[in-house]
Amino acid sequence: MLDKRTVLVLGAGASKPYGLPLGFELRDAVLGDATSVVFRTRRGSSSGSRHEFEAFCRDLAESGFSSVDAYLEQRPTWTEIGKSTMALCLLSSECKAKDRLFPPHQPKDHWYEVLWSCLRAPSWHAFKAQPVSIVTFNYDRSLEHYLARVLSNNYRIKADTVKRALPILHVHGSLGEYEGVFGESASETYFTAAAGSIRVVHEADTEDVGFIQAREWISAAQRVVFVGFGYHDANMRKLGFEGWHTTAHYDRTVAGTHKGIRAAAWFWLCRKYGFSPQAAKGGAGSMSEFVAGSLA
Repeated sequence: MLDKRTVLVLGAGASKPYGLPLGFELRDAVLGDATSVVFRTRRGSSSGSRHEFEAFCRDLAESGFSSVDAYLEQRPTWTEIGKSTMALCLLSSECKAKDRLFPPHQPKDHWYEVLWSCLRAPSWHAFKAQPVSIVTFNYDRSLEHYLARVLSNNYRIKADTVKRALPILHVHGSLGEYEGVFGESASETYFTAAAGSIRVVHEADTEDVGFIQAREWISAAQRVVFVGFGYHDANMRKLGFEGWHTTAHYDRTVAGTHKGIRAAAWFWLCRKYGFSPQAAKGGAGSMSEFVAGSLA
């Protein structure tokens, strides 16, 4: 169980072990032939929709952006098509992720299971009393589904009760409200809801209600833990970290995974955002090891 006020902040890398794509992988999936066929089928086979989609793909491919989100921030006229194609690809990825959340097909870096071991409590009431919140920049609901299933199994409570109590905030929107359904073939209604629930970067500004809530959680936290996060300036600013290097936060521990980030760059990030000294001591290995150590 956790007794410190803790906020976990999740980036795309947090969902990667479960088959969800990173930014450039989602971009490539959006540009793939399978997406083209499904998208045009849903939008109708008219030459207008076909030419529109082809123009979008050509512009995205030649834009030089590594993610669809970054591309749409500069090309808002393509927002509708961009969100629709992302929803198609991510719903497909959720279908694949469903089989990777539980044994025997769980990933080697099964950090969801490690998180659950840290949160496990003797009762449902004790679990809910833990001062932990999760802020995620991801659209998928894989973590909700995993926690809902293990909580329902361990405390013998209905899935509806579980999902209402999960402290998970999607600051960029999601593939729709988690209702206990996960990894199923998307009906037209399900797909429309998923596309409509996605918010790309320019639609989720600093004053968005989700980021206001996230900053309140972080401001009150004793411990902030980044998992699979990229530490982009805009996202850090939305979370309220701008200016932390000039503000004393002696009672707060901030740490994060940083696999793939060069040592000098990580040192600079820690200085820039006022991360605690412990931040530089871990996070370069697996997310499972990092989460276990950070929440101990």
